[in-house]
Amino acid sequence: MLEEMPVHLRADAVDSLYYEAKCRIQDPVYGCVGIISSLQQQIQIAQSQLAKAQAELSFLDANLAAAEPTPSHSEPLVQPNGAVDHDLDDPLNTWFY
Repeated sequence: MLEEMPVHLRADAVDSLYYEAKCRIQDPVYGCVGIISSLQQQIQIAQSQLAKAQAELSFLDANLAAAEPTPSHSEPLVQPNGAVDHDLDDPLNTWFY
């Protein structure tokens, strides 16, 4: 079988045969296919978890954007008579509490 392969691919073929034989010792029924199947299942589970986490983040971002109050006055307002209104009587301004 190795003699039929191009010379530059023989080392990779030997490595593959060695790995398959090693896997057959560990799992006589499935060998490498069992490992590949297990890894594919793990990938599917991880992709599902990632999609769920991304959906939760989108949901939380949407709720956060909807729940954010409008920005309050950060600068004091100057009245026409020159007095400064620090917005202390605003019940929504909770910086003091």
